Amino acid sequence: ERQKERRRKRQSERYQNDPAYAARQRERQRDRRKERYQNDPAYAERQRECQRKRYQNNQAFAERKRKQNRDRYRNASAHAKRQIIRNNAYNKIKRKLSKEEAAKIASVTRQQYSQLVNSPENSGALPQAPNQAEVTPNSNNN
Repeated sequence: ERQKERRRKRQSERYQNDPAYAARQRERQRDRRKERYQNDPAYAERQRECQRKRYQNNQAFAERKRKQNRDRYRNASAHAKRQIIRNNAYNKIKRKLSKEEAAKIASVTRQQYSQLVNSPENSGALPQAPNQAEVTPNSNNN
């Protein structure tokens, strides 16, 4: 117990005093969360529920996020295009389409996104979409 506390204290100090270490840790945590979102539907649902509650219960947080999204939407045309494509696909799938129709829409959305990523005006500002083989069957159910 004492060793755990000492180790925790050392890590906290290192995190605060060593920016390279802090950056590596943040990147590692981001990768873990990303992987967990993709592979654990229960985790993703819990996180979405926590976010919903935070938006509902913390008005300052909700306003800050809305302002950030408005600014990002105005200032980054690639982000705006990506959001439009994503929202259109989400709304179509949300209307309770059959599995075949939802799969077809997801495929078209991936193609639109890859066209946007590979367009000359974008020049690599967006990350590449995952390959069809890498997408798990549960990742498209949400």
